[in-house]
Amino acid sequence: MKKIITIILALVLALSFVACSKNSDKNENSNSKTTTKITETTTEAKSVDLDLTELSSTLVYSEVYNMLITPDDYKGKIIKMKGQFNQYTDEEKGKIYNSVIIPDAAACCQQGLEFELSDKTNPNFEQNTEITVVGTFDTYSDGKYLYCYLKNAEIIDEQGIE
Repeated sequence: MKKIITIILALVLALSFVACSKNSDKNENSNSKTTTKITETTTEAKSVDLDLTELSSTLVYSEVYNMLITPDDYKGKIIKMKGQFNQYTDEEKGKIYNSVIIPDAAACCQQGLEFELSDKTNPNFEQNTEITVVGTFDTYSDGKYLYCYLKNAEIIDEQGIE
């Protein structure tokens, strides 16, 4: 009796490995098709490496947080993001800073990213105007602090401009 149970268990175990092997082949094939689709979409999006406009508000907030915490992982990537326009003037330095602010899903917390337009102009929008910005992620140092920003940025969509 023990021999029969052992043989049955061995067969069941062997068949389960065969079944897993066939499924993993199917998954690998479907994954390669998905990767091809993503690559084609990215190419169509004019070389945007990270399109934050396609993500949910929670994922966007998290991704921007990751950018600020691990900036070296994003340097040189072309980022597209949508959020609220904000402008700050540093009276001491006489410099104007433009940024796009992204709230989280609960709208209790915000992450922002500074941007510098490719033509070096300062946009004349009202605060909190919703904009979409595309630019190359980079960092710069000011004193002992490291700041993240989008350089050579372009505003490709704006809503609520007067």
